[in-house]
Amino acid sequence: MPGSRAEGVIVAIAVAFGAMGAAAQTTVATPPVVTPSADAPATSPGASPGAQTPATGSPTALGPALRGPVRLGPRRETKPAPTPEAAAATPATKPDRDRPAIVVEGLGGIDPDSTGTLDEDRGGLGLSMWEGTPRGVIERLLPQISGSIRSATMRDLARRLLLSIAQMPKRGEHDGLEASGGKSLIAARVERLQAMGAIAAAGDLVRTAPSRDKDPDLLRLKTENMLLANNLGGACAEARRETGRLVEVYWQRVLVFCQALEGDVDGAALGADLLAEGGESNDPAFLALIDRLIGNKAVTVESLPSPAPLHLAMLRTARMQIPADALAADSPPVLRTIGISPNAELDVRLGAAERAAMVGAISTRRLTEIYLSVGFEVEDLNNALTIAETERTPRGRALLYQAASIQSVPTAKAAVLLKAFKLAREEGHYPRSVQVHQSQLIDIPVSSEMVWFAAEAARALYAIRRPVPARIWLALLRQSALRDPEAKAAADGLWAVARLAGDEEARADDEQALDAWRKAQRAIAPDQATRRIGLAYSLFEALGDAVSEAAWRELAGDLERFTAELPAPALRRALKSAAAEGRRGETVLLTLMMAGPDGLTKLSPGVLAEILASLRAVGLEDEARSLALELAVALGL
Repeated sequence: MPGSRAEGVIVAIAVAFGAMGAAAQTTVATPPVVTPSADAPATSPGASPGAQTPATGSPTALGPALRGPVRLGPRRETKPAPTPEAAAATPATKPDRDRPAIVVEGLGGIDPDSTGTLDEDRGGLGLSMWEGTPRGVIERLLPQISGSIRSATMRDLARRLLLSIAQMPKRGEHDGLEASGGKSLIAARVERLQAMGAIAAAGDLVRTAPSRDKDPDLLRLKTENMLLANNLGGACAEARRETGRLVEVYWQRVLVFCQALEGDVDGAALGADLLAEGGESNDPAFLALIDRLIGNKAVTVESLPSPAPLHLAMLRTARMQIPADALAADSPPVLRTIGISPNAELDVRLGAAERAAMVGAISTRRLTEIYLSVGFEVEDLNNALTIAETERTPRGRALLYQAASIQSVPTAKAAVLLKAFKLAREEGHYPRSVQVHQSQLIDIPVSSEMVWFAAEAARALYAIRRPVPARIWLALLRQSALRDPEAKAAADGLWAVARLAGDEEARADDEQALDAWRKAQRAIAPDQATRRIGLAYSLFEALGDAVSEAAWRELAGDLERFTAELPAPALRRALKSAAAEGRRGETVLLTLMMAGPDGLTKLSPGVLAEILASLRAVGLEDEARSLALELAVALGL
């Protein structure tokens, strides 16, 4: 905008906050509050936005009163109400004290990029995980880690990579910050955690950074983190400290929101007017929400396909419903926030929560709480299997979960789980379904009348690496196999997944079991058998279990072809080199690059074997086995 207009915005907002700075020197600090956990009990839709919202709806004191210039005139023909609408109370939040930083310190002092929250005893990848890796490689690739990783194993590796305490390589002659878009590595790490929806972990990492009060990217990420956590008091306190950055539109918007939250109608209105008239706020939703917060109850926001954390915080404060098209956002933190927000319609929450759980942005437990918050008629619960077959929606899956929860008869509960797992396989979210129904599955007693459920139960338990209870179901199936050919085929067909799950009874040298498994695969899915058998062989060998030449040769005559993706040759070459030289951090980073959001399922068996072997080469044996099991389950083994 023109210089005079920009100066007007800055002066108007700075004046509003200037008095606060002086007053702060003579007032007692705002008492600390407690941040709500990401897994706090779900709030029913229609509940008030904050647990401490006053019944009268009076504005919440966020600190010294914010007073700005008198409003010069209306921005629109519709004038706001003469008295401001009550701002929502600041929720209980965690004290914003700086934790003792976990840092790596060398001769040059503390390196902010080397700080972290995980040492090796707590899952970190090691202080020397980047040894031998050029810094430029990290700066180019780390910001490209996907925020939407479906594989639980790959997601955990990404989280550990980003949180690990590790000595960063020195910057070389050609390793400038331009490789990471100008961000410091600590800011890039926080940004990726936040993009994954790991809000608490991102906040913890910020608190360890010595540069947290100087790095402009960290300051903004910290504020957005507080907005996503509904810690409005903390966000506004952070924004007040950034009045020197009022030339940036982002901070102007946050400060205007904080004025409205405090009840400073004139200051917020003037700040919004100046932003709008100067063309600096090309954001109709922001302007409409400010109007609503300062008293214009006629204002609505019907569409918001790409909500930012500030929008979501403003909607919750204004007690306005989140528009349904906000689900179009493919952003884990946004989906997480919508999924746990009380100001979203239940169907919108369900859809957001399921998608957030798919990429680990909310816990399975939280998803089940949301499922249980849906109201169903008794008749619907009694006909859950039929309804879920036709209504393959989040509501239909919530119905199945509730139907399984209320069943006291084991056979009836098993029938519901059988349907849930069948539909989940067809729709491509079997791993999430098994996690959701895990406690219900474990509660079902093993008995002779449950043979029809034994194969499904064993497969699901192996999928979540519970080999001991899985083995009990498998033993039941084998008892029936003596007189039932279908039970024998089902039992034989589970051998490979049992072996990948680490079940010691599924021995690698059992040629008889291997042959029976191959025959079962050809009977169960003849059109996919060759691919599945070849995939299993590749996974076995990648985990160190040799497959005989005769077994491979038996597949050679089958000319079945299939389509698979191949990563860039440079990535494969780099992964081979990093693994061979023991560069653990680089190996994990390159694996994440090759995996992408789909979690490796579209790659060829040969590439998958290379990835698993590389993880094992840098000491990540258990992670390689977990990933192999995930792949086996996802690809139909």
